[in-house]
Amino acid sequence: MNKIIQFILFLSVFLSIYFGLHYYIYYRILNLFEIKKKLLLFTIIFSFALSFPVTSLLEHYFSNLFSRILYTISAIWMGFFFFLLSTLVIYEIIKFFIKIDNKTFGIIIVGIAALISIISLISCLFIVVKKVEIPIDGIENEINVVQLTDMHIGTIKNSGYIKRIVDKTNALNPDFVVITGDLIDGGGVFHDNVYEELNKFNAPTYFIIGNHEVYAGLNITKIIHEKTNIIELDNSVKMFKDIQIVGVTDPGNQKDHIKLSTIKYDKDKPTILLRHQPAEVDEAAKAGIDLQLSGHTHNGQVIPFNFAVRAFWKYTKGLYKIDDMYLYVSPGTGTWGPPMRLGSLNEITYITLTPKK
Repeated sequence: MNKIIQFILFLSVFLSIYFGLHYYIYYRILNLFEIKKKLLLFTIIFSFALSFPVTSLLEHYFSNLFSRILYTISAIWMGFFFFLLSTLVIYEIIKFFIKIDNKTFGIIIVGIAALISIISLISCLFIVVKKVEIPIDGIENEINVVQLTDMHIGTIKNSGYIKRIVDKTNALNPDFVVITGDLIDGGGVFHDNVYEELNKFNAPTYFIIGNHEVYAGLNITKIIHEKTNIIELDNSVKMFKDIQIVGVTDPGNQKDHIKLSTIKYDKDKPTILLRHQPAEVDEAAKAGIDLQLSGHTHNGQVIPFNFAVRAFWKYTKGLYKIDDMYLYVSPGTGTWGPPMRLGSLNEITYITLTPKK
């Protein structure tokens, strides 16, 4: 099927569901609070519904302070919308067992959604350091690595957030740093001052392309090359002391992509694979990889999406052992969409590689 037709069909289904859910919220709020000004409520809710796709386009093509403020507000609405929708679904069940007047129910529902949204917004402000120790065959001394991933630098998280990450990373004094994709998100990322802090890492920093770099346009990597000291591994290999670092570029939505088997590296040397998505893990284990570092899943970012991602990904968060290979999947150092975390935190992963005994 023609890709344009596929995209139109996907967009039609997505928008139908998206606006349908907003209409459900409009209908329920209208009835619970017995609101008389139907047109006003309809206008408010559907203005918010339009806000995220519209401000996303504005921020991508006409980024400025005004567009960034609007985008941030619309992203927060998306989080609140999800929590409000979830609370209303629970209401549809419990209303048969608990008898409370509609207005009281409405106040409780909106209050719970607002409270969870506030907690999630506050939770998103924190960055934790997770320490992991992994034995690697073939190295003589300990090597300390910091993994950053899914920072999604752009409109909401920009140079100030990078500075926090860089300061925390430098305080850990790693031997080298890896950024396993989705460094950028789009929009405000194209402002020059966003990149200044990335040059302040005190250790060599290796970067691979994630799906969001693909969506934003791969010309973004040219900007990274020109304005930072970050070393991009585009289906290529670099040596750091005893360790080979192999970087695989994320294909985005493309089915055809570079296979690990086509990249030349020494399978007899200790090897770290940087792959944005925790995919093709069995292939990596058979190919002599000692450690694969991935992100992408965000561990769902907010409950209950942490359960939903398990339907799509076998490996969603933390350390796994696959044959002789270790896999670490970070929940992400930043957030996508709503600046919210619930049931997970932004993570800087501090990995100590120890000689295997």
